[in-house]
Amino acid sequence: MLQILLLILKILGTVLLVLLGTMICLILVVLFVPIRYRVSIKWGNEFTLDGIISWLLHFIHAHIIIIEGKTHFKARIFGILVFDSDRPRKTKETKPSKERYSASEKKNNRKRDKDKDRKGTEEDPITEKPEIIDLKDVEEETKDHSIMIEEKEDPDRTVQTDTNTIQKNLNQEKQAKAHKKHSIFQKILVGLRKLRERIKSFFLNLYRKMKTWFRTFLDIKRKGKLILEFLRDELNQEAFRLSFSSLKKILKHILPTKLKANFVFGTGDPCSTGQILGILGILYSFYGDKLQITPDFENQRLEGDLEARGRIRLATLLIIVIKLLLDRRFKQLRYNLKILKEAL
Repeated sequence: MLQILLLILKILGTVLLVLLGTMICLILVVLFVPIRYRVSIKWGNEFTLDGIISWLLHFIHAHIIIIEGKTHFKARIFGILVFDSDRPRKTKETKPSKERYSASEKKNNRKRDKDKDRKGTEEDPITEKPEIIDLKDVEEETKDHSIMIEEKEDPDRTVQTDTNTIQKNLNQEKQAKAHKKHSIFQKILVGLRKLRERIKSFFLNLYRKMKTWFRTFLDIKRKGKLILEFLRDELNQEAFRLSFSSLKKILKHILPTKLKANFVFGTGDPCSTGQILGILGILYSFYGDKLQITPDFENQRLEGDLEARGRIRLATLLIIVIKLLLDRRFKQLRYNLKILKEAL
């Protein structure tokens, strides 16, 4: 019995060791087997690109081609085509059922019946409404007629009414003139009050703006002082140099190991063309004579060809990043950055 248990434990141990060994092998393969790429680009009247990415002796293989604005992408695993952008996609055609077709016919028939009913109602003659006599108009006409009769019968009364109306009109004109003078005086007072309020509000707003401007100026001055102190610190400067060197190593590892390029470029503006040429001059430190760049300071153009090959090893990138993160100077830089953010 004990021997059987020991045998079972031995089998389980060997299985676990095999699984652990395969996992370690897979991790090592992923880390140390590089991802290789090859790119061929041509500029001119048409832009063309031909690129290949492969891993583990083309165990995973991807191919991209761009010609005349058309992109074609293929991916293979173990030589089996997994994805092809030019492969036609299958579409399922759905046929309409008889029930749906009958339901749509019923709806169309109902609409036709409704249209016929509407046409029938539109063709019916419209009944004219009788005219309605307004009683107010009749009363006004009778009043005007009675006044005309009274004026004809009593002419002295009409003269008295005329004098009374004239006197009333004169009194009304005097009252209107006095009211106008009074209203003009009130308007002047209201205008002066509004002007005083506007001047007062203008100076108050100006005082508030000057106060906020002064506060922002002091705040900017304080922040600038803190940033300068952060940049002038020797430990921070060493950490910046370390970070820059690590980034340079990463770029050197990712950039192509073999490069052959020859192209002419120009933006149409001599100033911007010179600036771009200065930035591209950094690549001369990596590739030297393999890179030929010709600037055109007069015309806007981009012509040339480029062929590049390279590899990316994940283990190398991990080593560079881990060294940077574990460094004491970089840790102190992160802590100082945290304090600076809180202070700002």
